Amino acid sequence: MYTVYYTVEYVENAIALYERDGLDAMLDFYNSVASFQGQWYLFATDENDIYNVHPLLPLLRGTDIKDVVGANGYELGKEIAKATEEGHWIEYMWPHPATLKEVPKVSYAVRRDGMIFASGYYPPQQDAEETAIDYVQRAIDKYEAEGLDAVIDFYNSDESIEGAFRLVVVDENDSVLVSPLFEHLRGRNVRILAAHPALTDWATNTLKTTETGHWFSTDAASADGSQSGLTNNYWSIRHDGIIFQTAYSE
Repeated sequence: MYTVYYTVEYVENAIALYERDGLDAMLDFYNSVASFQGQWYLFATDENDIYNVHPLLPLLRGTDIKDVVGANGYELGKEIAKATEEGHWIEYMWPHPATLKEVPKVSYAVRRDGMIFASGYYPPQQDAEETAIDYVQRAIDKYEAEGLDAVIDFYNSDESIEGAFRLVVVDENDSVLVSPLFEHLRGRNVRILAAHPALTDWATNTLKTTETGHWFSTDAASADGSQSGLTNNYWSIRHDGIIFQTAYSE
């Protein structure tokens, strides 16, 4: 229930900032990366239901929230716009901050002075650790059945991303072969990447990977490269000298 209580608290804090410091101060802060708290960020509209806050997808600012329709056809924007001063809960599919791939989200929306203030959380996937291990094993199975080139082609594509899960592959010489989110890492040597402060923890732990596999955690970056406030939990294992790795964010 922590996620439910914190979601309401996060929205109430945004309203408190608006009432204390004014609309401009609220817009400036909650449209910034600094406003992220783990998986929580604010999305808000004016009294005409036009987005004025969305730090994850800034292209939505200036558009009508009622026009937002999920990939499955669900008119989630109209549902969010039903928010009242007493608050309204909504469940729908929405891009995850770490991968920008659609996953289930639960949001709380409330109106104040006619405006909508809202935030939400991403329910943790059941048996996330088992799912991570299975995701990597399927990649290893593909490698065994079809070869390394087939793994590189498929797992560098958006099609390979399953919710919060995506694959990283590092060859025997410590060069990144697969990285669907951060294409600029492909071909880079992990030992050299370790010198970058934002990648030191990931690189150091990745190089420790053995044939028995291990778990480690790092701070997560968003798909645009900025800090998301999330934590990445990695499962990493060597097979034929090659590192196969995935992560889920929370």
